[in-house]
Amino acid sequence: MNRLFILVAALLLASTAKAQEPSNILTPEQKVFGLSKFWQEVNYNFVYLDRIDRAAWDSTYMALIPIVQKTENDWEYYRLLQRFCALLDDGHTYIYRPGTSPDQTVAEDPDTVFLPERNGLFKEGYVYVEELGGKICVTSVNKNLALILPVRSEIVEVNGLPVEEYIEKCTLPYVSQSTDYKRRSTSVNRITWGIYGQQLTLGVRKPDGTFAQVGLTFGGDSYDFPEGYDDYPEIEYSNELVELHWHGDVARVVLNSFADDSAVDEFEKLLPELHRACGLIVDLRGNGGGSTSVGARILEHLTPDSELLMSRSRTRQNVAAYKAWGQFVSANDTIASPENRRNYLAARDGLYLDLGDNTWTVNVPPSERIVVPTVVLMGNSTASAAEDFLIMIDNQSHITTIGRRSYGSTGQPLMVELVGGIGAGICTKQDTYPDGRAFVGVGVIPDIEVPDENEALERALELLDNE
Repeated sequence: MNRLFILVAALLLASTAKAQEPSNILTPEQKVFGLSKFWQEVNYNFVYLDRIDRAAWDSTYMALIPIVQKTENDWEYYRLLQRFCALLDDGHTYIYRPGTSPDQTVAEDPDTVFLPERNGLFKEGYVYVEELGGKICVTSVNKNLALILPVRSEIVEVNGLPVEEYIEKCTLPYVSQSTDYKRRSTSVNRITWGIYGQQLTLGVRKPDGTFAQVGLTFGGDSYDFPEGYDDYPEIEYSNELVELHWHGDVARVVLNSFADDSAVDEFEKLLPELHRACGLIVDLRGNGGGSTSVGARILEHLTPDSELLMSRSRTRQNVAAYKAWGQFVSANDTIASPENRRNYLAARDGLYLDLGDNTWTVNVPPSERIVVPTVVLMGNSTASAAEDFLIMIDNQSHITTIGRRSYGSTGQPLMVELVGGIGAGICTKQDTYPDGRAFVGVGVIPDIEVPDENEALERALELLDNE
């Protein structure tokens, strides 16, 4: 937990030069209130409170009280809260703001505390970066930028800093994730995150080996630039909920999201075609989750079982009287006394409530199901409800998982309003395998680990060809 104290010492590092200043509406008192409310709600509701150093967490909160009051503007305060939140190391716990339109400013809307935050959108075009083969590269860019910033360009500098130093100072400290690999990839992705009007200068080595400085200004209005875009060929981007691709007599169904119930309808429309498949690939590599029930309703069509075994879940239980009684209970008093044990744990924030039945009844008639040799493709972006899907197929003998470890975070965030349009999501539900094995903070490990996206698909086709 040394990061808690490093935070206080290095909190106000400037990440980028600002071409347009954020608002400064929040008072020092409001800033303290927002910080305090987040700290309080974490203490009361965060399901992984037992994993953090409580003394260090509390002392860092106290050290931040004078610092938040001296933040120069509301954006700096917001970023400070993000940095505080990142100390919890949880992918379902975060600081957020309500979305605003790209051209909105504080002057036009007095209730808007901040300039709009952009994700890869610049006045010059759209830029997306990822780590490929140990190098940080441009993987998607719209065509009017492609001549000066082509795909496969390696980013070596950001705002005059070596790229790794920039990540260490300006993106990594603000990222809350449950696994080291997602913390790293998110930090890389957020090189191209900033606020409207902010400037970014990238030092890039192009695919032909030449070096160039590319200046960009956040503020693009849409991902749909009229010139189109170029993608790195190994990475697919899609806005479709469900896609179908055929590889000979093997069907590959891409499930990009479980966030919309219509994904079930879209999948069921494909069933007449899928019934002729000799093998099936379910591609979850880009699925960031949504609703667990959406995945379960799709899986009903792909299992021979009458029930699906889901993750085991629990949440914190706070009962004031139990806490009060537990203050007078010692560890020795808990021996052979369930009531004393309950009170003892309650007084130490260690009492949990089991959320009960973790089975899903399958309602699809057996004759309508598709039970053929199946591969599920997964990766670091397979998250949340998509990970719940992976848990449900863990005991399905006809299904093999191939790819990279999953995102490693799921749960149920409690949405809390803090101050001035800033909110927090705080994870309230701990999920494990039915037998208690952890996957949050670890990731679901595939049966066959393959780090390369294209190779994962090839391995899936080879496996099904040999069935």
